[in-house]
Amino acid sequence: MTERIDPLLAISDQARRVLEQNTIVDKSTRVSPAGALGLPPLLDQRRIEHQIIDSMFDAACAFDRIYVYQIPPQHVIDREKETANSPLAVTLSAGYRNTAQDRAHRGVIGAAGLSALDHLTAHGMGLGHIVNFAFFSILRNYPDKDENESLVPLHAGQVISSEDTQRLLREGKIHIVRKKTNDGVRHLYRLEDGSEYLPEIPWAPSEY
Repeated sequence: MTERIDPLLAISDQARRVLEQNTIVDKSTRVSPAGALGLPPLLDQRRIEHQIIDSMFDAACAFDRIYVYQIPPQHVIDREKETANSPLAVTLSAGYRNTAQDRAHRGVIGAAGLSALDHLTAHGMGLGHIVNFAFFSILRNYPDKDENESLVPLHAGQVISSEDTQRLLREGKIHIVRKKTNDGVRHLYRLEDGSEYLPEIPWAPSEY
């Protein structure tokens, strides 16, 4: 006699498999407490906020290179917050979130070489800033055994904009000033500590 399968149970089993494939992984055991890695305050804040695992900070960049940890667009993050009280909705959106993050030209600057730091600072940016960037390469660095965790290596010149620089301008913590230099009148950022840096155009790949 053929066993009759309850359609509701079948649907439930199918849903279970979908949930298993799209479950958000708890990374809390791989993210050290605030202050444990000796990072600058903003970068440490972003590390905790976006649950960036410790191994993403195992190497220092050289020259004009930066490492960016991709994060999803803000509307995806906002959607997650809206569905925080609905476990099913959060779980079902995990696959969408991972895809959105992998495709996003948005991320947190996690490391920068000395030349890159000069360029970033002169343009009102720094470690921990959320930036938008341009890249046309599938190149990734995987410092961890988890292939879902990677860093995007870029040249400083591939950064297009900083959401944090715009925030600091709005808050009046940094300012754009005009200053007479040997090259004529130039626009400079006056940073929170009062320092000013003459910006230079950083190198960027020809396909940029």
